[in-house]
Amino acid sequence: MTLSRTHRLFLGAALLLALGLWRVDASPLRVWMGVEKLGWLVALMWPPSPGGVLGDLLRALAQTLAMAFLGTVLAAVIALPLALLGAGNIVGNIILRFTARAFMTGCAASTHSSGRSSSSPPSAWGPLPACSPLPCPTSAHSPKPTPKPSKPQTGARSTASAP
Repeated sequence: MTLSRTHRLFLGAALLLALGLWRVDASPLRVWMGVEKLGWLVALMWPPSPGGVLGDLLRALAQTLAMAFLGTVLAAVIALPLALLGAGNIVGNIILRFTARAFMTGCAASTHSSGRSSSSPPSAWGPLPACSPLPCPTSAHSPKPTPKPSKPQTGARSTASAP
């Protein structure tokens, strides 16, 4: 009798689970005591109680949301005019376009030179990269993405008519 790939996968997962439980010495008694402690923890959380600081928690939550909204609006207000000024098909004056692009490049460079690494999350970069025409800075040590070779389409019909 041969097992299907799905059955072999589930059997391997079950063996891995059994090996892990054996490795951490998980006896049924220890598991039951852990479930008991989990029940005690859930009982402490119900009914929910902020411990008398609900007002402070709600105020901090509102401030956080307000700062996020303000930062997003500010980035959009700064980015839209700069993007229009940096576009070659909208602004014909090369000096104005060059100045706008140089400013946007400076914004991108300031986030890189201020000690922020590219491994930090983009939310830590602030609104400056939003006004940049360049991609956010990358680490010099990060591998360059390799382009995937395109596969020739077989059986695709040509739109050009044959003579």
